[in-house]
Amino acid sequence: MRKIARHSWSGLLLALLLFTACGSQEKESGPEGHFDESQNILNIYNWEDYLLPELIKEFEAQEGIQVNLHTYLDEDDILAALQSGLTDADLVVVSDNVVEALHRARLVHPLDRTLLPHLRHVTSHPFYFTLPGDTLVTVPYLLGTVGVLVNRKYVPDNENSWDVLWDPAHAGRIGMLGNSLDVIDAGCKALGFSISTEDPQQHDMVRDSLLAQRPLLAGYFDAVAIMEKMVDEELHAAQLYSGDAMVAMQDNPDLRYFVPREGTTLWVDCFVVPVRAAHAEAAMRFINFMHQPEVMARNARYLRYQPVNTAAIQQLPESMRNAPELFPPRQVLERCETFRPINAEAMRQRLAIWSALRDMD
Repeated sequence: MRKIARHSWSGLLLALLLFTACGSQEKESGPEGHFDESQNILNIYNWEDYLLPELIKEFEAQEGIQVNLHTYLDEDDILAALQSGLTDADLVVVSDNVVEALHRARLVHPLDRTLLPHLRHVTSHPFYFTLPGDTLVTVPYLLGTVGVLVNRKYVPDNENSWDVLWDPAHAGRIGMLGNSLDVIDAGCKALGFSISTEDPQQHDMVRDSLLAQRPLLAGYFDAVAIMEKMVDEELHAAQLYSGDAMVAMQDNPDLRYFVPREGTTLWVDCFVVPVRAAHAEAAMRFINFMHQPEVMARNARYLRYQPVNTAAIQQLPESMRNAPELFPPRQVLERCETFRPINAEAMRQRLAIWSALRDMD
């Protein structure tokens, strides 16, 4: 399976992290756990099937470090564990929209650039980002978009709008991702609003639009279920992540993915080392291993997401480099935006929208 769910209820965890961060700005971070680098162990937490499996064995053989890979379905799980301190995680893959909050809440370990020589392949990528200040606390992993997958048998080729997911002609054959941020982001973009809007009137309009859409839906699903339902033609149109859409398109040539003309979310997933990691150096060695161009290129070929590594991109087959689903052209990127932290009241309004939608199940 591919990455099952991005964000899910992470909006709630994000809000809690921001509250924690606001209350901890003048405090010391506290003990950073017991560091036991003498043990050649690395505990990685990642979304399910979001890493080429054979790379684990290769890293173990190269570095002499035993890797324990733990997977999760919802980002909430790992965020809650990080916040409570009840995790043995040494390295975690998280969404870009929570990195700043994790940093402000003093939950991530600073990274040692001397252990990351392959960072030079990352910093030249146009979507490499750093937080304010000189402290490095994250390294990007992969990026993609949230868009629409349609079946050409039922949806014309000139359709390129979020409106298709509100079209009564496809009632009962429309699927949306089963998480709050992506659904509400789609509602925002469909109405021409920023995904990071804090305007209460705009939130009211998004709520009304999504409530009107709800009776047309077959349901809210995880990405794997949407892939299967689109391939099997149970759905005519659905919201989906770009890499998952590419996999589905391989299995059904009638499927087509597009970034809506109104715009969408561009996301970047990141490596972070928790502040209490017992094997922080091993974690950084793994980050560096993954960003070897040949390694990252193989990983990207498997996952069908864009690596945030310019040298790795050059090693991808031409068919992937020319795929607009994987490398959106400039005019498409100009319509995309990344989610930025919003104020507590705006987050509350977003969560209220999601609650109202789920109450209709």
